[in-house]
Amino acid sequence: MTVEHSRCASNSTCSCDTGYAESPDRMSCDAVLLNDTCHADSDCLAPGSVCRDDQCACPTGFYYNTTSRDVCVRRLLGNVCDADDDCASVIDDAICAAGLCACAEDRLATSRDGRTQSCVASNDVRDVAVVALGIFLLGCLIAFDSFMVIWMACNFVYKPRTIAQKLARV
Repeated sequence: MTVEHSRCASNSTCSCDTGYAESPDRMSCDAVLLNDTCHADSDCLAPGSVCRDDQCACPTGFYYNTTSRDVCVRRLLGNVCDADDDCASVIDDAICAAGLCACAEDRLATSRDGRTQSCVASNDVRDVAVVALGIFLLGCLIAFDSFMVIWMACNFVYKPRTIAQKLARV
């Protein structure tokens, strides 16, 4: 009889492969998933999981997806948490507030690509907004200035001709 996920030595003793544990009836080798008993990180099969306190778990900053016991997911702002370290270990200046990862009180959330998040000082965001507003207003001023130059040029060039033509008719 061959037991899947096991290896047998020449002395007829068998053991389960890494990431698998002997079933209670000792007839099969079952995958070691999250919350299962383990002795080393290599015992845990869930991607990214670690052996902590003799139990497979997601590392700090990750949580397991409730729809599937065997997937560790990186925490993001708005994800569930139990303690500040759950959030702060993957997002600087993040805290666990009311069971969800959020930026600390004096910080604002930013995101570059929807996946890379950070919490930045609120005055840093304000400074960027002020610079952006300044650039926008400068652009408006340049556009207005250009309009005025063109308008004045048109009035000085065409008005005297019109007046001269009116005088010539008299």
